[in-house]
Amino acid sequence: MPLRTTSPGFGKRYEDYYAPSWSWASINGDIYYDQFEWDNELPLKCKVLELFTVPATNNPFGPLKSGFIKIQGPVGILSKNMKRMGTKLKLEDRREETKYWGDLVLDVKGLAFEVTSADEIPFLIIRRETVNTDVIYGIALKRLKDEGQFMRVGYVWIAYHGRNWESWILNDLKVKKQIVTIV
Repeated sequence: MPLRTTSPGFGKRYEDYYAPSWSWASINGDIYYDQFEWDNELPLKCKVLELFTVPATNNPFGPLKSGFIKIQGPVGILSKNMKRMGTKLKLEDRREETKYWGDLVLDVKGLAFEVTSADEIPFLIIRRETVNTDVIYGIALKRLKDEGQFMRVGYVWIAYHGRNWESWILNDLKVKKQIVTIV
């Protein structure tokens, strides 16, 4: 599951369905994978429950007719302190006890969120990095009409510097273990 493309904001999905949104094959353009160590200390980890694809042709490396991935993992909600900057939403809260900052980057050309104070943008947390501060990385999701179905629309990173990381992630970001189907 790619966390991002090489040129945020310029990855472009194929005009016609080519592959599921979670797949690198759904983006016509360069793909960038973060290089990192997997010392993931998340209280909830991702687990692939089901993966399904249907080829559109006899070519196993060609386009897909359909597909999905069902994942159980930590899903959070971005719902406040977001400022639009082009294809990015800047996240920031500089209170003394909970300082965090980051970006939500929509990396699918032509797709945009109209962000209001009532909007909630779900994201699946993929990894956590702890060096001088806690940083979480994940993929931004867009809810679809079918219950529990989502489309991958971008990536998220959030750095946190505060006293109680677990409380922040569970209370402020409303992270819960959920089962999501990404098409």
